[in-house]
Amino acid sequence: MQEIIRWKVIPINEPNVIRNCSKCGGKAHFENSKKFRVNANQSKLDVWLIYQCKKCKTTWNMTILSRVNPKEIPNNQYKRFIDNDKELARFYAFDADTHRRNGSILDYHEIEYTIEGKTLDIQALEEKVTILLECEEVFTIRMDKVLSRQLEISRAQVRSLAEKGILSSREEKKLWKSKLKSEMYIDILPQ
Repeated sequence: MQEIIRWKVIPINEPNVIRNCSKCGGKAHFENSKKFRVNANQSKLDVWLIYQCKKCKTTWNMTILSRVNPKEIPNNQYKRFIDNDKELARFYAFDADTHRRNGSILDYHEIEYTIEGKTLDIQALEEKVTILLECEEVFTIRMDKVLSRQLEISRAQVRSLAEKGILSSREEKKLWKSKLKSEMYIDILPQ
């Protein structure tokens, strides 16, 4: 029976946001403060996630909800906004759709991550192995970087093995160039 190995990619930190800073006078990196601002205006609510410029500490409020009837927000979620729930702030920090609606650009360059799951000695494989690669908080990282780390080989070797068909993905033709997805299957053949 073919072995399936699970790898889970877990970001340690959150992406910064690149946007114009009024005090710095140009593009700047903003970091998630993990705090929400909730404002009631007559019978409507607005909710923002507060970001802060890394240089000058100017704040920017990223719109989460705008002019929403409070009855439309589940009680537990409203409480999480009021309590500055860190998990909810993290969710929105990675939510590309929310950032796109706000005109902000996510910067993944400083993201550190861990990978849960055993590393493989690709040279010692005697039969085909399938990797189920999972990531709940998808961020832009190339697969050659992830595979290089878990297979303990260089990124050039990852590309070479993929071009030879020893490493392959059901979802991507050029595996080494592809970006991390929420779920991917990677097949590794013995050499």
